[in-house]
Amino acid sequence: MKNSVMDRLKNYFNEYFSDATKPTARNLFLIVVSILALDIFRSVRFAHRHVLSKLSDTSLNAYYYALKTDKLDHQSSRDVTLSKALKVVPKQLAVQPLFLSIDDTMVEKEGEKFELRSKLFDHAAHNGSNYLNGHCMVSILLSFPVLADGSIRYISVPLGYRLWDKKQTKLEIAAEMVRHAVDSIGSDRQVFLLCDSWYPKGCVAGLVDEYENLDIICNARIDTVMYDLPPERTGKRGRPKKFGERLSPEDFVLESPKSGNGSRRLFFCTKNPESINLDYGRCEDDTIREYGEENKQFLPLACYSTR
Repeated sequence: MKNSVMDRLKNYFNEYFSDATKPTARNLFLIVVSILALDIFRSVRFAHRHVLSKLSDTSLNAYYYALKTDKLDHQSSRDVTLSKALKVVPKQLAVQPLFLSIDDTMVEKEGEKFELRSKLFDHAAHNGSNYLNGHCMVSILLSFPVLADGSIRYISVPLGYRLWDKKQTKLEIAAEMVRHAVDSIGSDRQVFLLCDSWYPKGCVAGLVDEYENLDIICNARIDTVMYDLPPERTGKRGRPKKFGERLSPEDFVLESPKSGNGSRRLFFCTKNPESINLDYGRCEDDTIREYGEENKQFLPLACYSTR
């Protein structure tokens, strides 16, 4: 039936499966429908039992095959999501910054037959042990502004997930995902990369040198080891210093916002807060607005709160 819910959903999601064969595209679309229909998506088998088998007589193995095929360009799917999100941003909010958040998460698996399963260190110790058997996923999230009753509201959508297969480090995977997203966004938008204390190093930290419109806002533990910039070369023989003098939090003038939660964390931003284009006064979120109103130097914290 034309204009039915299924028909409209299919028209919307077809763009994601443009490079797939018709059977694969159909099966992937039905998996998306099952995700939308279920309160919890435990597995493909669970979805097949409760939704997919009622929509089609396609076998369970066909859905596994559709998900496993390596002929699909997953980067193009991320581009579709990014394009759809940016089209929602009103023209009057085009100067507002976009935020990319990167993180990783672990998914515990029962049994040892899962591909790419490994023993992972679990710092949160959800299962009573410091280690778990499972998968590690690196994710990237886009936060973009829309208008809601005259106020600015930031909406967040996941652009993609990558399974850590040990062929690359998690830093390299994250850097690739961010690089592809910024290339798709273009150089006209102010973009901030938001991450926790594990990511701002190596190839991820180096991204700010690759893109003039990209900056990083990150936090760090209060006991993080920091060094000043290395001294200039003297021209004398010998290996030059790789790091400058060691720094401590006491070497800086630190401030704590009134709206803080009492924990001690350092926040670093590669952009002068005065140059951040965030119109905090019109933001719907109380946290963003309060940081900006208290002190414009706290705008990096306002930006980080979207993470």
